[in-house]
Amino acid sequence: MSRNITSLYIVGNSYSAATQQTGYQTWSGMLSSSLGFGYVQANNVAVAGAQLLDIPARGKPGLITQLGRIPAGSKNKAVLTIWLFPDLTVPAPPSTWPLYTQGIDIAHQQGFRMVFMPNLPDITKTIYYKNLYNRMKLAQLHNMFANFNAMYATMLDTFKNRYPDTRYASCDMFNLWDGTGTGPDNFHPAPPAYQKFANWFRLAIASWI
Repeated sequence: MSRNITSLYIVGNSYSAATQQTGYQTWSGMLSSSLGFGYVQANNVAVAGAQLLDIPARGKPGLITQLGRIPAGSKNKAVLTIWLFPDLTVPAPPSTWPLYTQGIDIAHQQGFRMVFMPNLPDITKTIYYKNLYNRMKLAQLHNMFANFNAMYATMLDTFKNRYPDTRYASCDMFNLWDGTGTGPDNFHPAPPAYQKFANWFRLAIASWI
């Protein structure tokens, strides 16, 4: 068991959302197990279909709302994973960076001193996207996602300067995952793919363990 990490909290979308029963079939439960503690459903506030901003009409909580749902208590040895993105059908609006920054401010106030933010996976490689869009549209989306991740990496560097007492890490999911290993919907990862995610995530935070 890791002596430096004793709990995992998750903010995210359908790639992170789970129940107590399904948690161990997703990266969150697998990563928790590899770190030596159990999956705690209350600590996973990710919601399927969520984006960076709230979507009130669909009842989908964004970053700030999800952070507000994190249980109170000591976060001294907790890792907060933020894996949540804006609407991916259009270029990220100017409000994106400030909104992530607001979330980082809240996380710091909550006591988190280890924040893990994997980048956006290249979901254009999934069978679902390949069936949905033509090659020209896929290329357009691929480039848009790559540009977003470039901004995302720069933004993470500013967080390190904003809070020197906090450790930040990311994982290059855009290049690591080839979009294979999805389940019946051809979009969401099946357990073997989630195990790869968990392994990559553990490597990304290895220096914290």
